[in-house]
Amino acid sequence: MATFEPGAVLKEFQDNNFKLEDAAVGDACANMAQSFGLTPEELVESWEVFYLNMKVKTNNTVTKGALENFRKHLERDRVEAFKKKQPAVHFYTKDDLEDVDMDQPSTPWKSGVKPTTGLSPQPTGRSSGIPTTQKPIAADPGSPVTPLFPAPATPSKTLFQATPASAFKQRTNSGAVQLIFDQPLEGESASGMEVDGEASEQPCQIEAARNWASESYRYMYDRVEDKANALEKRLLAFGAALARAEDCSTSHQVYAASQDTVTVVGRICCDTEGGRINEHSVLLEGSQEHSNGERVKLDLRNVPHFSIFPGQTVGVEGQNPSGHCLVASRLFDALPPPPASATADTGVNGNTSARLPSMMVAAGPFTAADNLAYEPLEELLSVAKARRPDVLLLLGPFVDREHPHVRQGTVDAHLEDVYAEQVQKKVEAFCEEVGSGVKVVVVPSVRDSHHDAIFPQPPFSLDWKDPGKEITFLSNPGVFTANGVRVAVTTMDVLKHLSSEEAARVAPGAASDRMARLAGHILGQRSFYPLFPPALGTPLDLSLAPNALELTSLPDVLVLPSDLAPFVKVLSAESKEGGQSSQPAQVLCVNPGRLSKGTSGGTFSYIQSKASRGVAGKANPAKVEIIRI
Repeated sequence: MATFEPGAVLKEFQDNNFKLEDAAVGDACANMAQSFGLTPEELVESWEVFYLNMKVKTNNTVTKGALENFRKHLERDRVEAFKKKQPAVHFYTKDDLEDVDMDQPSTPWKSGVKPTTGLSPQPTGRSSGIPTTQKPIAADPGSPVTPLFPAPATPSKTLFQATPASAFKQRTNSGAVQLIFDQPLEGESASGMEVDGEASEQPCQIEAARNWASESYRYMYDRVEDKANALEKRLLAFGAALARAEDCSTSHQVYAASQDTVTVVGRICCDTEGGRINEHSVLLEGSQEHSNGERVKLDLRNVPHFSIFPGQTVGVEGQNPSGHCLVASRLFDALPPPPASATADTGVNGNTSARLPSMMVAAGPFTAADNLAYEPLEELLSVAKARRPDVLLLLGPFVDREHPHVRQGTVDAHLEDVYAEQVQKKVEAFCEEVGSGVKVVVVPSVRDSHHDAIFPQPPFSLDWKDPGKEITFLSNPGVFTANGVRVAVTTMDVLKHLSSEEAARVAPGAASDRMARLAGHILGQRSFYPLFPPALGTPLDLSLAPNALELTSLPDVLVLPSDLAPFVKVLSAESKEGGQSSQPAQVLCVNPGRLSKGTSGGTFSYIQSKASRGVAGKANPAKVEIIRI
């Protein structure tokens, strides 16, 4: 072991802005380096870690009092390093047989079955490389030996089978209507709506308006540059839309001092990283193009009502006299996208006789928390067979990673096999029975343990048995049309995430609908996930499909499954182009709830909607029910 002079240790400490209390401390440090096999550089590095972590208050001086604690710190590090080097697997030999408990209760042998030690014989032709002499172990016929290596457990079928006494089967409110939303249709005709139990004469036409694949992407390789570019693109697009809507300039710098009233565009941020935003902690971050990404404090005292959250793109009209605080007088926080282009008399694919679709929507989990029998899914498919909706929309998770058995690793099967046996085969059998009368749309979730945990998320693979092309697989988020009715959906719980980050002020005397306000952010921000930074645990990857989160046109129906209470709302979205306000479009927003809650059943929704002829993006709900499974 090398010997270090106190002078070398002293020089290394001085090079790192530390000083020794006296010469005795230098000798002690040299001895400590020799004892632990550390070079002077390594010793000083360890001291610096100890100094910072323990918050030693010695004014950058190495004292005798701190050295004893430093020695204990090095000893703990040595012990931890030694533990990490130890193998986690123990290799058993014949000497370990002494530890096997041979004193078992007397049990007679079964006829023709010999006792076993549980040790597998050495395969012929293969050598372990360790010469051993094994002696036969005498066993009392009345005392069978406990196997040293228990045989692998066979898959337990009880986990995948429903029992008559299950909590789901004991529920008493099956079929109860928890919420009903009924609004007459303008120009509703009898031929336009299908009643329960009647099959469709003409199949509903399903078309995926937007989907994306993921074969060419590597997940979670997004760079800081990718995130910055995505945020910059949102800012510039919002600024351009605001300039068209208000006929104003939005290129002013957010930090530039000005006595005049100006309009700037920026992103809402919190003044503390990881902190909760409120009206006193709001910063506005400008774009790289116009403001070099600079931030300025945003004063909202003169704004009568607002709803803000981190990552929100807003336009601010106000003054910045000092250049350090922007005093807002008006906040532009919602610029809904324009309606989808459509002609007055033409439905999907030019079909003027397109029927008005009915739709059943259910969001996972699809099985109770005490088993993987998927009883709620079976019950849902039974209801769908009776009602025969035009569209059955199934939203993940299907094999929920939060399920107790999945989370604890007690499932005796591959999760892909659970999905194939309990979900895929059941849905395939349903489609085979009902034929083309019901179209099935499947959307994954980031909570699906058998699928790519990434957002945006690619659709499931197309290896299902679907000869009639009745099943459509969407990405998450996704948009599809059903007989001209445009449906946008994401299984990410964006409502719950927004609810935990939102700061709002309601004008005095005005009514407030928080759920409608939260859902309205999806339309107003033109994004399926406008929150940034994302909620903890959200696998957001902005490099995969930069346009996948954009909401480019108003949908007729917006489906946002959430852990929050189920609801049905009609959102008013006023799109402005060229400074002129168009007639507000009505968007039907539905949270169907979860099909399974704990060990009991949850809810699903049954929707009948109509796409307005001539005004795309306007949904006139006929009847929406939130029903207990």
